[in-house]
Amino acid sequence: MLDIFNKWYKRYLFEEESVLLLVLLLLAVVLLATIGDILAPVVASIVLAYLMQGLAGRLERRGLPGWVGVSVAYTLFVGIFFGVTLGLLPLVWRQLVALAAEMPRMLEQGRELLVLLPGRYPDVVSQQQINQMVALAQAELGGLGQQVVTRSLATIPSILTLLVYMILIPILVFFFLKDRRQILAWLATFLPTERP
Repeated sequence: MLDIFNKWYKRYLFEEESVLLLVLLLLAVVLLATIGDILAPVVASIVLAYLMQGLAGRLERRGLPGWVGVSVAYTLFVGIFFGVTLGLLPLVWRQLVALAAEMPRMLEQGRELLVLLPGRYPDVVSQQQINQMVALAQAELGGLGQQVVTRSLATIPSILTLLVYMILIPILVFFFLKDRRQILAWLATFLPTERP
């Protein structure tokens, strides 16, 4: 058994690069598991900056200076980011308000349809079952208003977090794009000197 483990170790973990990769992966998993909520905007910004780097690099290859490529990519990102965010949120809000306004009418139509069931299908549904269902629905709807207030108050921290992310992520994306060469050079100092 020890011989099998020794062969596996020599095969996969004997190289310095493999050990470093394993340590980095373990460190990343531990960091994301422990302080993942705090690192969420940083990770999202890194991914978005990586995606924007493709456009910036393409513009640089076409002969534009680096800062112009970064500026165009960042301006496009900010436009899409805030366009989707500020364009989508009011639309969702209007839909929720319309749903809340239509809910009583929809429930009344549902009640009217339920009342018709015992006449059409007397063997399947009785009037007593319909009355119980309507009473249960009314009781649930009575508590619905309280649940809406409770849940809306509970979402205040999430809304504040979203607002902070809306400010923080574009700033981080800008600096990750602008300073990518310095950041990559700094990270390269931690890597082994002998690497492919």
